[in-house]
Amino acid sequence: FILIAISLLALAGIGIFSYYQASRLNDALTDAISRHESVVETVDKARGAQVRFKTQVQEWKNILLRGKDAEAFAKHLKSFNEEEKAVIERLHQVQTSAEKLGIAGRLQIESV
Repeated sequence: FILIAISLLALAGIGIFSYYQASRLNDALTDAISRHESVVETVDKARGAQVRFKTQVQEWKNILLRGKDAEAFAKHLKSFNEEEKAVIERLHQVQTSAEKLGIAGRLQIESV
């Protein structure tokens, strides 16, 4: 009888320990998935800033190539300024996301 009781207690202890470890693993996995989603979101924002910057550079080239005409100059300058605002906005979004992830210092966005 004592041997069966000890076996049941050991089995219950192993079950409780296994449940506790599975719970910890689940929490760690949930945190990892959440962090991964945040990283992907931050990278997408950075790519968006990169695309807008490339468009801004193209508008600068358009100003240089087509800027002799006042109407074209005004059009491309307006587009250039709009893209500049969009780039700055995206970089601020990246900065905010990077601060949440704890990697803002490594990115040095404020120096851009």
